[in-house]
Amino acid sequence: MLKLAYRGLLEKKIRFTLTALAVVIGVTFVVGVFGLTDSLRSSFNDLAVKLTSGTDLTIRKAQNIGDDIDRESIPETIAAEAAQIPGVGEVIPQIAAFNVVITNDAGEPIQPNGPPALGFSFAPNQFFIVNNTADTVASATNNSPTNDSAADTTAADTVDSPVNTTATSRRPLRPNEFAVDTTTAADNDLKLGNVYKISGPRTVQDFLLVGLFNFGSPDNNSSLGQTMTAFSLATAQDFLGFHSSFLTIDILLEPSASPENVKKLLELQLGSEYEVITREEATAEQTAEFNEFIDIFGVVLLVFAFITVFVSAFIINNTFQIVLGQRVREIGLWRAIGATPRQVSVVIIAESILVGVFSTLIGTPLGLGMTFLMRELMRRFGFALPTGDVQLHPRTVMFAVLVGLGVTVSASVIPAWRARSIPPIAALGHGLSVAQSSIPRKSLTLGTALSLTGLLSIIIGMFTDLSTQLTLMLIGFGAPLAFIGVNVLSQTFAEPAVGILGFPIRKWFKVSGRLASRNTTRDPRRTASTAGAMMIGLTLMGVSSVVGTSVQHTFIELLEENVTADYFVESAENSFDPTSGFPEQIADDLAQLPQIESVVSYRFAPDSAQISTSTQTSDRTQNPARAQTSALNSTQIPDRAQTPTLNPPGITVNLLATELNLVANHIDGDIISGELTSVDPRTSSALHVDIADELGVSTGDIVSFTFPDDTTESLTVAAIYADSTVYGDSIIDVVLWDEHFTRRSVSFVSANLVEWDPQQSAAANYENYDGWLAGSREAVEEVLVQYPSATARNREEFRENRVSQLNSFLLVITVFLALSLVIAVVGITNTLALSVFERTREIGVLRSVGMTRKQLRRVIRLEAIIIAVFGALLGVSLGVALGVVATTAIPATILSTIHIPIGRLLVYVAISAVAGILAAIIPSYRASSMKVLDAIAQGSPN
Repeated sequence: MLKLAYRGLLEKKIRFTLTALAVVIGVTFVVGVFGLTDSLRSSFNDLAVKLTSGTDLTIRKAQNIGDDIDRESIPETIAAEAAQIPGVGEVIPQIAAFNVVITNDAGEPIQPNGPPALGFSFAPNQFFIVNNTADTVASATNNSPTNDSAADTTAADTVDSPVNTTATSRRPLRPNEFAVDTTTAADNDLKLGNVYKISGPRTVQDFLLVGLFNFGSPDNNSSLGQTMTAFSLATAQDFLGFHSSFLTIDILLEPSASPENVKKLLELQLGSEYEVITREEATAEQTAEFNEFIDIFGVVLLVFAFITVFVSAFIINNTFQIVLGQRVREIGLWRAIGATPRQVSVVIIAESILVGVFSTLIGTPLGLGMTFLMRELMRRFGFALPTGDVQLHPRTVMFAVLVGLGVTVSASVIPAWRARSIPPIAALGHGLSVAQSSIPRKSLTLGTALSLTGLLSIIIGMFTDLSTQLTLMLIGFGAPLAFIGVNVLSQTFAEPAVGILGFPIRKWFKVSGRLASRNTTRDPRRTASTAGAMMIGLTLMGVSSVVGTSVQHTFIELLEENVTADYFVESAENSFDPTSGFPEQIADDLAQLPQIESVVSYRFAPDSAQISTSTQTSDRTQNPARAQTSALNSTQIPDRAQTPTLNPPGITVNLLATELNLVANHIDGDIISGELTSVDPRTSSALHVDIADELGVSTGDIVSFTFPDDTTESLTVAAIYADSTVYGDSIIDVVLWDEHFTRRSVSFVSANLVEWDPQQSAAANYENYDGWLAGSREAVEEVLVQYPSATARNREEFRENRVSQLNSFLLVITVFLALSLVIAVVGITNTLALSVFERTREIGVLRSVGMTRKQLRRVIRLEAIIIAVFGALLGVSLGVALGVVATTAIPATILSTIHIPIGRLLVYVAISAVAGILAAIIPSYRASSMKVLDAIAQGSPN
């Protein structure tokens, strides 16, 4: 029987190829996703080793809250203390900051699409000058902070002298010099000896380009697409906002020193406020950060890969069902000559195993090719990935086998079981069908049970307060079950449904339309199963459309109602990135304009504060010297004898820092309790209603804010608001931000114009608003011309920009989901092609009685349209239902309206009809090319 299965596949090559096609697609996607994530993980792990290879130990401030970007800085005296520890060979202070943007020769900011724009103090253990000379190397060998600062001081008098146009690359030493990574220089045609404007966290200055460097390796630049500028240590302290402090301190040990022993000595000397980590620990942390990003990225891709496999399973099952229908006589002959029902099932399953093995062997190398393709696409979109070989791990092979073999065999179980019931004698005649009259009733019961179970699982996951993991498990279990249930249920009404859909086709296309309509109603099971693949894709796109447009309309309503400022200044790129920003000096410059009444700046920090209801004395009061250390102009040194405040138990929140007394006049956060226009900015805060409810506090209560510098402030809840679109979880004043955060760049700025002409009525002023804006625009632009990294938009432009960014995000999701439609088209093509083989004799008879080739092609195309539209309508209906459930489950503070995009959904249905036409091209031409006599005799080769 195994030989029979093998021979049957070889003799029916086209049928075998069509059966394997859907499996190959599924295997390709799975291998491609795992190959990409494993390759990225391997490359980034190697990069993590390179990034940390230049140091033995690293000193940094201890941090329990917030991201590394907001880690508290270290006073300069710590470097001197560390240098006295036995075993320490060299001390290399480090400074780094975001939003350090170079302006190219054309006056345009150089900002990567995704990766950040970074600024550093020049670190010879990480930055390797290229095209250097022995003299310049010798002049840069002493890396102590004292000598580097001395070099800056000595050169201070030469800042205004003519620039040195030498082409020799070297490290920056003077206050007006900088170096840049080789990739940024090459991609933007930056030349040594030229002067470039650089936008920093505080202001904009002109710098002379004196050096080009590779990051992480002397041989090649190991950047990930980010721009990297480097300055002398003293210049970085001043320009990047680290006055009298460093971000971290790298330690190079003497050859005979033990890292663990020196680490213990440093920890004893510096106290618990500081952490000392080894190179291995730094590598592990860097690797963990990379892996966190890769894991999220991989999960997203795996979701789409799972959708691909799920759709492919529908196609595979349908293919085996069709093939079984075509082989009734063949199986009847097996039974007649002595084959048992079990042997018949073995043959069907053996064939599926062979198909699965073949598909796995083909899909695996294609998946590796897909890995190369996705890596190249990521590079084209601005993500400069580290080089490395494509990885094929045993886990990937295991999943390829699971998809290629497991899904195929599982899809063949039902056809194999049905093949057992074929009577040996009756099957030898014509016209026997394996379908039974009781199937519609069974389909109704089973489909209803599966659909309700799946929907119930989804609803429980969305509406109950469960852990994220359990919620995802319930939705992940319920969604496929609901799809299968609706597909089984659709078999009971497929015949009348496609009959109704075929009505206009019968009217418009006469004979061809009637034949096409009858073909789709001939086997409701097949029609429903074929349409199932299209249904899944349209369901997902329907859910995405309902949720996306609902979010869009909510977002637009909030912008129209709550955004009242006249102007908004934001980063020219990455304006949706919380870490993006521009110099804080812009707010001061705008405030000097006579046309501007008030200016408000905004800074964001995700997961950067912990709020508790425990009443504590402000840490600033306990230790004023320490609290002022992070202030820009402070020269005091923290009192390290003071024990740092421990984080109280509470809620970790996102933080917005702004001018509390002004913000409500620029952006209305829908304050439901209290007010912000007359509060003490030093002791006040505002909370989102959800955070306030979770803490059980109201206006006037005292809450404790613990910041990334491990200090705690007791703040009064001055207001509670309902809109988190801009305000986020919590708000503090910029006064507190400057005390507890090292970041100085602002995320965006809003500005209000001065009062309009008092001689005119309010109505007249309103009518002249556009002219008032136009008159002030020139003054605003004159300020921003000095800051190329920022751009100004009026209220309407700001709203349009935000909506455009949201639409772009939704479009990316739609494009990914549309991949399932491509697979559905393959499924329809597969079904039609196999049905052409099945109806070879019928087609021959139709041609013999006068049907033209053109009419025959039209019949098959119309049949494909009916199936595709049936699946699309099923999918859209289910998608709308699930979309409404999903939007209902989202809190009203995030999504306040449900919008069903009827027009877009109709477009999806129309696209599905076009997809049906495309799917029918090959089968229709193959049918029309059959020889009439061979077809009647059922001798057409296949």
